[in-house]
Amino acid sequence: MAEVEEAIVGSAGGQRFAGLYPWIIFPSDRQYGYIWGVYVEPDYRHRGIATRLIQLVVEHLQGIGCTKVVLNAAPKARPLYQRLGFSDSNLMELDLQEKTDSRRQKDE
Repeated sequence: MAEVEEAIVGSAGGQRFAGLYPWIIFPSDRQYGYIWGVYVEPDYRHRGIATRLIQLVVEHLQGIGCTKVVLNAAPKARPLYQRLGFSDSNLMELDLQEKTDSRRQKDE
């Protein structure tokens, strides 16, 4: 949730997806997080609020063991998600294992 002067101006949700996965897939490879309900009041858009909300949800999902984040984006929001590293498709994805691997390489 985003607040400005004690007023809620934006929100976003996320959770680990508990859908049906084939049992042949290793549990560590099927820990998908889903982002939903990203919204910022019109008067507060284009100020980085949605970006920060998404970053916080991604951090939370990564913290609970998700290996990939998926979402369905409105056409106007797609450039925002692309800037944050999501692939461009009807179901936009961000591979957290790849992101973690690249961070490790930078730290070494």
